[in-house]
Amino acid sequence: MGKCLLVSVIVPVYNVKPYLNKCIESIVKQSYRNLEIILIDDGSDDGSSEICDLWSLRDGRIRVIHQENRGLSGARNSGIDVSSGDYILFVDSDDLVGPDLVSHCIEVMSQTDSDVCVFRFNNVSENGKECTDSRYKELFPKEKTLSPRDAIKQILLMRLPNYAWSYMSRASLLKGKVYFPQGKVMEDLATTYLIWGGASRIAFLDEACYFYRVRSGSILASKNIKFIHDCKDNLEQLTRDLRQLYPELYTDAVNMFIQYLINFLFILYQNKKDSPDAVYRNETKNVKREIGHQINNIGLAGVSTLNIVKLIFIRLGLLRIMVSISNLRNKRV
Repeated sequence: MGKCLLVSVIVPVYNVKPYLNKCIESIVKQSYRNLEIILIDDGSDDGSSEICDLWSLRDGRIRVIHQENRGLSGARNSGIDVSSGDYILFVDSDDLVGPDLVSHCIEVMSQTDSDVCVFRFNNVSENGKECTDSRYKELFPKEKTLSPRDAIKQILLMRLPNYAWSYMSRASLLKGKVYFPQGKVMEDLATTYLIWGGASRIAFLDEACYFYRVRSGSILASKNIKFIHDCKDNLEQLTRDLRQLYPELYTDAVNMFIQYLINFLFILYQNKKDSPDAVYRNETKNVKREIGHQINNIGLAGVSTLNIVKLIFIRLGLLRIMVSISNLRNKRV
């Protein structure tokens, strides 16, 4: 695996003018120079489009695609379609990357003969001045590589992130095979396991090379009923697929589903004052019904101890206390 390999860096852009220059600058300053930088302007109207065009004049490796707004998934899919690299790396347009991210991923994949390299990330504040470890630091695998099955298991156990920007992968794992579900948020839930599942092995770079900006306007910060519905759809697809691909992981997949459903109850409780009572009651009822359905799928004996404890607390009416504890933990992504 030599230096001639081309890496396509795909950056979906939508109304991120305050952060975009810093993001692009961190990409063009990569120590690994053989890059194809694809900026997908997804219908921006805040000046981000012009920033993209100016950067394309400054650096010949940058290509700009302007399109009507299709959402994050649609922008990523457009980038996949036009990319020509041997590898693909996604970068969100309000985030930053370390100068050696690509070179270190290439090196690790070459040394381990892997198709995917997962790296650690740190959180930065909205103003970019603070930097904290993500909660995954302590959980990051100590192994240099894992099989696709074992790596996916780590996702299901919530020990590894599955964000599209948290790994670099061989382009052949995506092009013509895996696309992001358009119009849905948390699209990573519906794609990462498929991408990793097609790899020979997954390598790990135990170094924080990516810097995720925690800001109030981001998708992850805007958790609402659409967020819940989209996550539920993606999780249903994930559990169905894994039941076929890796039957031995099905119980773990369902337990992750249940854990998300419990988190949905937290979200609904937090947004209760902003939702009509009937909407809140109906959504809460639907989530609880789905929890029961998923428990039936694996039997009570298959439910993890952690999920059982949480469900008991909810049954005892201690949801408010659980939400407070969860908020403290979620200050670290």
